[in-house]
Amino acid sequence: MYSPNSPWYWNTEARSVKLELTGMKSWRVAEKGDITLRLRASLSLPDGARLWLLYDIRQDVSPPQITNRQGDGYIEAHNGRNSRLTVNALRARTLDLYPVVPEFLHVAEFRVAGGPVDDLTIALHNWQGPLRPIDPFRFWLLIDPNGEWEFRPTGYKSYRMFTRPNGERVPFPTLNDHLMAADLAVKGSYPSVPAANVRGTLGVFWGELHGMAFNQRSLDDFYNYAKHVTQLDFAAAMLFSYNTCVGDVWQSVKDAAARHTEPGHFVAFSGFECGTPPEDSHRCAYFPDAGPVPPIFCDSRPPAKDPYLRARFHPDTVVCPTRESFYATVQKYRGFVGGHFHTTTYDRELLAEMWQKQRRSAGEEERLFSLLKQGLRFGLVGGSDTHDSMPGNPDPEPGCPQPAGFTGVWADDLTTESLTEAFHARRVFATSGARIALWFACGDHPMGSILPASVPRRFELRIDAPGEIATVEILRNGHPVRTWSRHTPFRELEHDDPDRSSPDFYLARVTQRDGHRAWSSPVWFTS
Repeated sequence: MYSPNSPWYWNTEARSVKLELTGMKSWRVAEKGDITLRLRASLSLPDGARLWLLYDIRQDVSPPQITNRQGDGYIEAHNGRNSRLTVNALRARTLDLYPVVPEFLHVAEFRVAGGPVDDLTIALHNWQGPLRPIDPFRFWLLIDPNGEWEFRPTGYKSYRMFTRPNGERVPFPTLNDHLMAADLAVKGSYPSVPAANVRGTLGVFWGELHGMAFNQRSLDDFYNYAKHVTQLDFAAAMLFSYNTCVGDVWQSVKDAAARHTEPGHFVAFSGFECGTPPEDSHRCAYFPDAGPVPPIFCDSRPPAKDPYLRARFHPDTVVCPTRESFYATVQKYRGFVGGHFHTTTYDRELLAEMWQKQRRSAGEEERLFSLLKQGLRFGLVGGSDTHDSMPGNPDPEPGCPQPAGFTGVWADDLTTESLTEAFHARRVFATSGARIALWFACGDHPMGSILPASVPRRFELRIDAPGEIATVEILRNGHPVRTWSRHTPFRELEHDDPDRSSPDFYLARVTQRDGHRAWSSPVWFTS
């Protein structure tokens, strides 16, 4: 067996090991065919050596499988003498290789048997490639020449970790030293976005604050998609706090937001998502002035609390062990907090996501109305929770079967300061994916206002919809008190509610004939 002192021990500088995609420079979007990777080493891998082929699960590619030779993604490996290696295929999440390798992965495990290997071929047959362009799409190969490592389950969901036989963890620098990559340029164009998803209305800025960027697409790709494909006015590339605290990842997030913010044209917000203790209720934090904000960690999931991961956190990381400390830290750095369907308990959230790509139940509307009845006050927004770094993408993607929603903001200017003021005033509305512009006010007081119960309840609605309207409703405490059903897409409506006897909240809901909806933020009346 080889030891760390043997001549083999990972000498990529001297080119003792090379991984390449043989005979292939590029791939077409949604192409199906054979992928061949070849590993060439100057020294042989002995019996028992282990290898792991890794690639990104979030690109909607076919996973490796070993049961059906005629099926998609059948994978096999053999050495130069055509002796096949044993293979195991699985899906896994691991943070042991983050940020070099994405967290969500397809994995094929190989074990060398039947003689030493110095020329290894890995073949993926009928592989369904990415459905969207990406350059590079990367395959990683992790090699344990001594055959000592296990890729063991952690006992929490599909997370795994690399350990030695005695249970000792394999440190990140060692794993990184034994990792190599082969790149594939996936060529093609993004599908055109329906006109209803890109139209504009004077005074309204469109965007979303919940696009996830935890795959291999670059942050620049995220923002370029937002600006040039879905034509958003603002966006936030989000990672979990346990991602942003590793090394310089948070600085990269802030740098990308600063690089893509151009007042009057586009605004990028820096933020992160976390699972706050004790119940892992997800919350998103945003920082309009992110420059002085250090990495902030708050997460109750076992993989996030892994000491081997924590050891790689930036030394300036602020650790928030409780939800209360999380709120206090966000407030200290002048940030604000939003919630969504993974936010099981609401407290001091400024915004609540009415619609997103993962939303699995129409009960989210009922749940948010119930929270509003309990006295909570938040603005209603829409988003994507995209898993493929494509904010506003109207098409389904892995784990996200619905179109992305949008947040509409009534603001004076397209600047960080103006949008932030509108968020704090809750002058925002949510849509399910069509840009239905919605204005809702009581007299001179726009959505988001808090008024005395004695104020006359005379409401004004203005609607600019891209499609025919089925219904327009005014809801009091979540229940319709007035409904219109004319089908013209441009409406100006008024409603006078004589009932001023109790504290209430009112909002407007618009439904198009195609099923798309928009929800205004409420107007509250207090005793």
